[in-house]
Amino acid sequence: MSLTRNLLVAATLLAPALSPAIAGEISTSTQLLTDDYLGDGHDRWRSASYATSRLNGNSDSDVREFRLRFEMITPNRLKLATSEDADRPAAGLIGFGFYRSGVHAGLDYRLGAGLAATGPSVMVLDFQDTLHQALGMDELSKPLLDGQIGDKVRPTLSGEIGHQLGRGQVEIRPWLAAETGFETMARGGVDLVVGAEAFGFGVRDEVTGWRLPVNEKDRETRGLSFIAGADIAHVFDSVLLDGREIERDRTRLRAGLQYHFNDSSVFMGWTRLSEEFKGQLEPQTTASISVNIGF
Repeated sequence: MSLTRNLLVAATLLAPALSPAIAGEISTSTQLLTDDYLGDGHDRWRSASYATSRLNGNSDSDVREFRLRFEMITPNRLKLATSEDADRPAAGLIGFGFYRSGVHAGLDYRLGAGLAATGPSVMVLDFQDTLHQALGMDELSKPLLDGQIGDKVRPTLSGEIGHQLGRGQVEIRPWLAAETGFETMARGGVDLVVGAEAFGFGVRDEVTGWRLPVNEKDRETRGLSFIAGADIAHVFDSVLLDGREIERDRTRLRAGLQYHFNDSSVFMGWTRLSEEFKGQLEPQTTASISVNIGF
């Protein structure tokens, strides 16, 4: 309990100092909920995640972001006879970070650092188990919870550069990124936006790779956008797989729709995640939902 409390207190105290408001066009928050059950009808591996960001800045030239996220990772089956029956260890993760985005020499960038924690003390899997019981879904078995990744706290670092191409309402953005923390990897990918949200400022989700346009304050935009993307990663290390043989190359394919009305938006999309470890039965498909209401 103390680990969770200390992490949240640190995030709450540091957020105002390191992510102050800046007079300008972007002053908003955004969130994304991702769930495996809504995607392919299962509840496994990258089971669920939720991330929320608070952003302040001057258009896309200088944006500061505070981000808080939770993730639930489970084996192929929730009911285990022993913890050794798990094809991968379960993990509950909570993390926060501070990011700076801008544009330099024709390239847009995003750099960030933070802290992330796993283990029974963060109580993320306990919350998932309680939610499953309330909804009448399969409970997380005791061997699964006993075998989860233990209490660990790690610093996180990430960076991304990209370049926007296209014209009118069609944007193509190739990008490169790297991250370290509980997993260390390098990625390369491309984003596609067709519609009203082309060439807007976006925030990348760690699990699915979605780079969703954010609601810019007082922006008079209304319409439907098709958003898609693909990326490939080379994985150097993963604490979350705890000794399992890692699939060194991972791919993500995604497509979805976002409707934007002035400074509010609604989004839903699907992501195909490739196998992350040797012995994983198949890829998985997750669904993501985002509802952002401007005031």
